[in-house]
Amino acid sequence: MKGSNRVSLHHNNKRNAGALNWIAMLCVALMAAGMVSCGSHKGVTASGRGYTKTSVNKSRPETKPVAPPPIPSDLTASSRRLLQQAYGWLGTPYAYGGTDRKGVDCSGLVMNVYNDALSIKLPRSSAQQQQYCQPIDMKDISPGDLLFFSPSGKGIGHVGLYIGSGSMIHASSSGVVVTPLESQWVKKRFHSAGRVASYWATVTDEAERDKRNKKLAAASGKKKNGKKSRPAPRAVESMASDSIAIAAFFE
Repeated sequence: MKGSNRVSLHHNNKRNAGALNWIAMLCVALMAAGMVSCGSHKGVTASGRGYTKTSVNKSRPETKPVAPPPIPSDLTASSRRLLQQAYGWLGTPYAYGGTDRKGVDCSGLVMNVYNDALSIKLPRSSAQQQQYCQPIDMKDISPGDLLFFSPSGKGIGHVGLYIGSGSMIHASSSGVVVTPLESQWVKKRFHSAGRVASYWATVTDEAERDKRNKKLAAASGKKKNGKKSRPAPRAVESMASDSIAIAAFFE
């Protein structure tokens, strides 16, 4: 009997070890799946053909839709194209790990906007995007820069795209919406701002080219009719209205 008990115990231990290994593998898979999201809990899950709402983690911003500010005509072509692409996602429902029009999460939105507008490929998660970007001071942000948040107070868990006029576009629990930077959720959970270097290099080149073209056009206009030409558009610098709105962010 003692030998039989030892054999039975041995088999039980093997079964228990197998179960523990299976659980460990499942945990690793779940953690890996989490790496492709904003870094927060699920707010929407796939169900059948589309997405079905489930309970939303309170750390995720739940904001009412706000009308997006008009895209300034004096931005460079790349900046306008980026914002136009971002505006096209407004109203898209939130989906944890989502990357398409059926449902998208915060980092998936930013990744798609940059790729579709400018063919710039960003990392998948918000934490990876923060590492990828060049850190900048909040007072220096311009349309196209990224804003990172720490909803839980431990690491990056959310990202938004700055669109000017003191607002950002992002995938909140309410879907893709525009949120003012003066909102309490933004102020309490803001972590840092970052700039996509390749985008900024393109914008800078376009701005310099626009300035040269405006100067040439101004000189040509003066020679033809002696009238003053229209002022050159703003290039890389943030608008005065942006500076005022951002200043309120720190109050």
